Amino acid sequence: MKTLYKVLDKDNKSPFKGYLYPIGEWQHCSDFDEDRTHICSKGFYATGIEGTTYAFSKDMNMWEVEVKGRFVEFDAYKRRYEYMKVIRKLDNDEIVKLAKAKEKELGYKLSEILFSDNPFSRIRENPNKRRLRHNKYYCLKNFLIGGRRDGWIY
Repeated sequence: MKTLYKVLDKDNKSPFKGYLYPIGEWQHCSDFDEDRTHICSKGFYATGIEGTTYAFSKDMNMWEVEVKGRFVEFDAYKRRYEYMKVIRKLDNDEIVKLAKAKEKELGYKLSEILFSDNPFSRIRENPNKRRLRHNKYYCLKNFLIGGRRDGWIY
């Protein structure tokens, strides 16, 4: 048995197929596909924490799952299993802790990818009038002078 992670929407459904995952019950895929040439096929999908980046967002939940039985593992993002049980929902602090524990091995900041900051969200909706006047003056001044020192014209 292996512990992995699964991203589900707020209704505990798969974001790709809409399958409703019951909590705490083993699910069995009776027609599990062991063929490695079939990249998207029948089975339950779960990944390590590093593989959750493709589906996780603020609108999704991350769950700890257990898997067992036959399996096909392609890479960190694509792992298919015959049996799966959804154990518990992780809170954001747990997700960050798991991600940070993996960062040295991965060589990048997984926690910042999972909880990325949109710099545009910090831009003020209504900048103050003084700032707007300054920007208009600066652009007009540079246009009238003939451009900046590097030769570009506004």
